[in-house]
Amino acid sequence: MVQLFFGLRYPHQLRRTRQRLTAAMEAGIVSTIEASGGTVDREQKYIAAQFDNGAVAFWLDLLTVMEDIHGIIQGAARNLYGHSCIIGRNIPEDSVYQVLRDLSSGDGQTGIWCDEDLLPFLKFYAEFGSPRRHSLLNRSFVPVTAFRTVTETGGGIALRKNIMEALEQRGYDRYMILIGPEFSGIRDGVYHFCREKLGDLPPYTVRFGAGGRGLSCFTDAFTGELRDFLAGSAPEESLREMDEIREILSRERLRDEFSGYLSALGQRFMDLLWENYTAALARSNLEPVLILENIHNADQCALDMALDRCRTITGSNTGAIYCTSRREAGLELWKDIGFRIRVISFPENFNPDSLGRSSGNPLWSGASDLREIAYMCFLMRPYFPPADMVRIFEEDGKNPRTIGKAFSMLYQLGIINCFDDPQPRIRDFDTATEELSDERKNLIASMVRNRMLVWVSQGRLQPCYNLIRALARLGDRGSDDLILDAVCRDVIDGTYGSIEEDLDNETFGAVVGDERVQSLRYIVRTLAVLIHGTEAEIKEVFLYPPPEEAPSPRYRAYMLSNLATYQVGINDLETAAESVKEVMLLSQESGRMRGLARSYRLFSLVNLSQGRLSDAIDYLDFAMDNAGRSEDFEELAISVYYAAGTHYLFGNIAKAERLAMDAEKTALSCGLSSWADRARFFRGRMLFESGRYSDAAELFSAITSNPVGLLNEEARGTLAAWIFRTKIYLGKSDTAPVSPAGWDGSLFAIESAYMAGKYESAVELADRMLIDLPDQDFPYIEQPDWRSGYAQCELLLFPKKDFWRRMINTYRALSLGKISLTSGGDTEQAIHLMQHITRDERFPETDPNDAFYYFALYRILQETGSHEVDMNTAVSMAFKKLQKRASRIDNIEIKRSFLSKHYWNEALMFAAKEHKLI
Repeated sequence: MVQLFFGLRYPHQLRRTRQRLTAAMEAGIVSTIEASGGTVDREQKYIAAQFDNGAVAFWLDLLTVMEDIHGIIQGAARNLYGHSCIIGRNIPEDSVYQVLRDLSSGDGQTGIWCDEDLLPFLKFYAEFGSPRRHSLLNRSFVPVTAFRTVTETGGGIALRKNIMEALEQRGYDRYMILIGPEFSGIRDGVYHFCREKLGDLPPYTVRFGAGGRGLSCFTDAFTGELRDFLAGSAPEESLREMDEIREILSRERLRDEFSGYLSALGQRFMDLLWENYTAALARSNLEPVLILENIHNADQCALDMALDRCRTITGSNTGAIYCTSRREAGLELWKDIGFRIRVISFPENFNPDSLGRSSGNPLWSGASDLREIAYMCFLMRPYFPPADMVRIFEEDGKNPRTIGKAFSMLYQLGIINCFDDPQPRIRDFDTATEELSDERKNLIASMVRNRMLVWVSQGRLQPCYNLIRALARLGDRGSDDLILDAVCRDVIDGTYGSIEEDLDNETFGAVVGDERVQSLRYIVRTLAVLIHGTEAEIKEVFLYPPPEEAPSPRYRAYMLSNLATYQVGINDLETAAESVKEVMLLSQESGRMRGLARSYRLFSLVNLSQGRLSDAIDYLDFAMDNAGRSEDFEELAISVYYAAGTHYLFGNIAKAERLAMDAEKTALSCGLSSWADRARFFRGRMLFESGRYSDAAELFSAITSNPVGLLNEEARGTLAAWIFRTKIYLGKSDTAPVSPAGWDGSLFAIESAYMAGKYESAVELADRMLIDLPDQDFPYIEQPDWRSGYAQCELLLFPKKDFWRRMINTYRALSLGKISLTSGGDTEQAIHLMQHITRDERFPETDPNDAFYYFALYRILQETGSHEVDMNTAVSMAFKKLQKRASRIDNIEIKRSFLSKHYWNEALMFAAKEHKLI
């Protein structure tokens, strides 16, 4: 510990005669001590403080305190009788007051005295006078006579002038890549050249390798200065959207793979920024300038986006682009879009081997604190926004003035060449800091690691596999829970290529720990196929049982959750229920709520598959509540989506529609673009099922033309089928396309033929479809199931063959009834079909079509001239079922639409009036 004591001569008198001055002065001293990590104990006669001298860059903190105390005293010196400040170790407090009096100074000196033992740590920053021995303590104190200033070496910008002159000479090359070795100052020269070109307005400067290698590099370039510049002309809505995207992509900065959703956000950000940046510069008759620094450091996604933007700019000739790189290889694509490659040439008297050398620099022979700050910048640079370095140091408890002072010194010494990206310009920097002990390096690495973990806990960094890699490089992998969350997040997002690569190369254990490999291998492989695989791939992976051992109850719970999902898929519902119950117990044992929501959802689907709709709704309520409280937003989105389906089956179309909207918003907020599109589709279904056909057609078309995520062939086929169906119900059969393929398309072709009066064709299509009814597919639960619009809803409740057979036979019977009117055909077959359907209805309370089936029976009885009693019975049953479902709709407008605008319900209401049921 280092002690600091400050005292005034005649303090009691000063507090009476100069009360405000003394109070302000002492408050200022206390403030600077506390801001620099000191603990203050204010005695009656003096201020006492203690510091932990083991803190990173402690002596720089102490320098800040000393300078601040000197500044405060100088401002009040003429009103004081004398003052002194002593700094040292192991100073007995019963001697402090006497020492302060003896060393008191009022003649313009600093009045700051340091224990002689501290000089080696402070002599780089301050000048000292002759030591003065104090007999009471039997030690010497040395007065601080002045504070040193660091003179500029120019090492960081030695070639700035040469590079700027070279660019000026090649001024007609508006699309240029400059090649040069590391630390040659190319980026510095390019930046200042562009700055002058823009009349000191900011160029849009993207730094690859600083704060990441991906999409966040583009959003990090949206600095405070650039935003302030755009604020003068850009619409507030655009600025707000750019801020929101920057926040999202900043959280994903450690990724090396990006989902389609994040890539689309990055593209949207670039579109907005470039449009507004171009417009802002046009007001000054300037063209926009894009700087892409170190393009060799960009990951593939960022490189693709940069090339797309450059291709647009060069194609339209609407700006200048300057890139920097260390190598010429791999630049063919850049050349193809009009870039010229320029290799930097050095002055005749310049030795390129001197670039980035540390030998002879006073930094490495004088100030260990500056080495520590530079080393921390070196470690943080790949993971944190470079422009936020001062703020990050401040979050770690460092005085921002100390860090500002350190950056200024590093700049003057040529170790960094800008404050926005304080990268140490020293070759092989990790080994160049050999003067730092392993203990100090480990301390600094732990600070960086802990700051990353704090950002994760605050939601400022999202867990991903690269986060675990980074933590491992910094000396610690993170907790079991963090590793599981990170790995599963990548699998959910479909960005798990690095995980698969490390598993194949058997390097996975070095990242996550050997004790976790078997469990995580099972979790990754099973979760990946459940979310992204086909039915065959799912069944193949689940041939192998989960490992017996797991690092924690939560790992075991996750493995069993995946297994339970598979068991639901193969209709082994009793076993699935037992697996889910074990998951619930394990989740409670682990003490983590996260993961419990999924088990509730799976238990809900078990109940739904067994026909217990009420229980299914209850468990989905538990799932949504738990997912929300545990901030498991991916699970929340999926649970809300399934809840929408169960409420539709129950009959509340209005609530189902609201839940579908909530599922869409939640899925978008956490990047589940495929679920967002599926939720939009289900909302379209609710519009259709309540008779709002135009709105449904519009939404289905919007999803097709402008999906949030990527639509596969099955998704486009299902959407095409439902667009086809809505046009039929809108009476626009002449504009309806040819019936699409797939089971939905085939069913709607039968429906279309019936409604168009082509009854023989409808029967023929129905007979053809009934010959080859589909077997029960493995239901996709963890991924949107686009094989049918009825999937993940009706097809979870009803056996697939039964569901399709009822729908097909209903239209077949309706068509046979119509045929009998004109050709005198067999009416009994049509009646028998419908009587069989209505008698064998499995879940009459939950089948959305139950009223339709009874009405179809009524329509056939009516058209075939059956007995009035039979017709009354059929229409009465249909009307009661319709009333019951309508009574569950909690929105009056949607209920009205359901009863009066839905094609079949409207016809049923008319028949009910005819039979005096209304």
